[in-house]
Amino acid sequence: MKTSKTRTKKNDWQKADVRVLGQILAAQNIDFVLPDSTRLAEFFAETLIGIPAIKACRVCLYEVSIQRGKWKLKFAKAAR
Repeated sequence: MKTSKTRTKKNDWQKADVRVLGQILAAQNIDFVLPDSTRLAEFFAETLIGIPAIKACRVCLYEVSIQRGKWKLKFAKAAR
């Protein structure tokens, strides 16, 4: 995703934001289809890791914790 410092055209960076918001909105409706919290956490972890600029994430739902990507050590300790 382009930031205000690296954009080439006026408002070029806003296009990625709309796409990301669309992905998040579409993902909200999937919770009725997936059978349990493990599958739901896996789905949202994969959705989040697919968003540009997100390198790692952890989704915690009830007793389930799903991690995707590699965390830097200081962040991994804080998320436990």
